[in-house]
Amino acid sequence: MYEFDLLIHTFRFEGHPIAVLEALSYGIPCLLTPGTNMASEVETAGAGWSVEATPAAIAKGMQDVLAARLELSKRGQAARNLVEENIPGTRLASSHFKNI
Repeated sequence: MYEFDLLIHTFRFEGHPIAVLEALSYGIPCLLTPGTNMASEVETAGAGWSVEATPAAIAKGMQDVLAARLELSKRGQAARNLVEENIPGTRLASSHFKNI
């Protein structure tokens, strides 16, 4: 997943979005719809973008990401911080892997 600059996840309903959590943990910002169940948290943390689940809104969101591509690094760091600070167990795992 390190090869990606952005994850676009446009589900109508996703109870526990593992793909989103994995992307965020790698520092990959996300473009999400509300149905992914984390869109508002990701947007509030500055770790990505939230758009309505319509083709027009998703297309506009993709254009907004392209226009703000210089922000991807900053949003990627916010993504990683969001996971490390809010997902139980990630702080412990993160410190463990830093010591290896």
